[in-house]
Amino acid sequence: TYDNQRLLSNNNWGQKGVTHDALLVHYRRRGWNVQLGGAFNQSRDTLFSTDYNTSLGNYKALAFVILSKKLGAFRLSGVSITDGLQKKNTTNTLYARTTNGGILAWEQGRFGAALRGYYQSGQSESGAWINAWYAGADVNARLSNALTLSLGAEWQSGQDSTDKTDPHVHHFS
Repeated sequence: TYDNQRLLSNNNWGQKGVTHDALLVHYRRRGWNVQLGGAFNQSRDTLFSTDYNTSLGNYKALAFVILSKKLGAFRLSGVSITDGLQKKNTTNTLYARTTNGGILAWEQGRFGAALRGYYQSGQSESGAWINAWYAGADVNARLSNALTLSLGAEWQSGQDSTDKTDPHVHHFS
């Protein structure tokens, strides 16, 4: 799980629980933190094909890099995630969706705040071009070891259901 768990998390609160079986390489040195990860899914063990035709909408392939640097009370992070989604009813067409963005976080004693922004591009599982974004902000105060008070807001691009001519996907996923 990373940051506020908006992009990568073990979530079991939705209709479909999501966990990740992935290779993770982690490197830390002089305040730098670099994490590289990758995953590959298929429906069953086979010798010659890699079919992952599932109704769950999960990725077939995943690659990500998260680079962060601590600067005093601040932490600056860059995130890039690419997931490959298999085209429905095919085994050899993979559409790539990329999410790029960053996080600026501040923590001082019991108080903290963070700003996040991401842009999503590439193609959806149906092959439509993606043009979507996400922004978030939050502040928090640790009242005790067992209790933290947080206040935050998130904004996401969305789809205009009245515009039938726009071929792009604008909802952030």
